[in-house]
Amino acid sequence: MKVTGSAGEPAPEAEVLVEGRMGREVARGRAGGDGGFTRELAEYSVNGVEREKHSPYTVRVGWKKMKVELNRNLELGISLK
Repeated sequence: MKVTGSAGEPAPEAEVLVEGRMGREVARGRAGGDGGFTRELAEYSVNGVEREKHSPYTVRVGWKKMKVELNRNLELGISLK
């Protein structure tokens, strides 16, 4: 994920919160100097024969909020405009 400011510049130190499908926090951290924040998130897990879906995730940066449905690898961008 890349976090950018209002002029498109990287937003280092922006706090990022990721919540799972049930609203539980699964990741938290700050964007790096280049505005980057990387976490690997599972689309689902398997317990025996049961498949438990973890997506969609909710990503929060400042007052911005984005729902993300995982079905492939992807890179997100959030602008703090």
